[in-house]
Amino acid sequence: MSDVSDLLLTRRTQQLRRWHLHATNGQETLAEHQAQTARIALEVALLLNNYKIAEVDPDKCATTALYHDEAETLVSDVSAWFKYLHPEARAAIHEWERAAVNELWPAYPPNVQLALQGRALQQFITEIEQQVVKYADSLSALSFIREELKRGNGHMGAVHARQMAAMGTMQWPWLEELRRKVKDLP
Repeated sequence: MSDVSDLLLTRRTQQLRRWHLHATNGQETLAEHQAQTARIALEVALLLNNYKIAEVDPDKCATTALYHDEAETLVSDVSAWFKYLHPEARAAIHEWERAAVNELWPAYPPNVQLALQGRALQQFITEIEQQVVKYADSLSALSFIREELKRGNGHMGAVHARQMAAMGTMQWPWLEELRRKVKDLP
């Protein structure tokens, strides 16, 4: 099998488990998270366009979201709470992830590598589209947290409170307008 075939057939994102520092009843892989984030990013972008709040490219939002955590296949997932508590570590982890993205997809032709790296690093999208991906990422996490709470996992209560607080700091004008249009949107 060629190196390109190996890359196309790799299941690395399906093997990485998220929420590994929390006692959870269910599991979520990186692949599940990326797919969920991409779906949410697409839908949020479509809503923004529909309500004429902002003009964004739904496909760019979705494909960028699909690759937004790809560096974790080499660096692994680091707790958001840890990164919040230690901004200096967050900055270092961000640099590690940027470096890791350059190590991914080595067998692909250079133009394909650059296209994938650009999506993983959110280089080909506007600032608002980057915010849509970040918001979708947070909603995906919130979705998993809420599922855990429904399964009776009381340990996730504090995680839920932190996630809601973090999302409350997202005060982008487009999101404020979307929250007025879509009631109960975090």
